[in-house]
Amino acid sequence: MTTNEKAAGVLDTPATASEGHCAPILGMRASEYKEYSTLKIEFAALGILLNRSHRAHDGHICYAAIRNGQARYFERLQDLQNHYTAVIAAKFAALEKVRRPSLHEKYSDEDYPD
Repeated sequence: MTTNEKAAGVLDTPATASEGHCAPILGMRASEYKEYSTLKIEFAALGILLNRSHRAHDGHICYAAIRNGQARYFERLQDLQNHYTAVIAAKFAALEKVRRPSLHEKYSDEDYPD
């Protein structure tokens, strides 16, 4: 059997090949895949690369969030969501420190004597 024969479809499909017995290769449900895709986009907006690895021998799925060459590894999607929440909270806390003063803080009574 040559590669050309396989590619041309000359050979019949074996009787053992069945669509009903195939397991998904990635091992994810549609809802988990949607959550992962959403998190991947949200992490990308923060400059963090999100990778998912799937070990074929035991079906274990692992996530890695990589930023500036440093990786954080997570075993569950929930842990990854918690990390995203922590990153967002830290970012907003940093922005709060450098925020502009309000008008009340900017102009005090001392600036305008009677």
